[in-house]
Amino acid sequence: MSKKMKKEHMHLIESWAFTSKNYIIFAVGVLLIALGYIVMAGGETTSTQSLT
Repeated sequence: MSKKMKKEHMHLIESWAFTSKNYIIFAVGVLLIALGYIVMAGGETTSTQSLT
């Protein structure tokens, strides 16, 4: 990789609004929401699982 390309690549990474920690927190949140939908989809309407 040439120096110019490497410099442009580093500039792109530095210009991102979020850090990797933000993306990890976002991914965990999306997974928790998906898990919640999966749990809510299980069981019948009058079952104990759906009432709790």
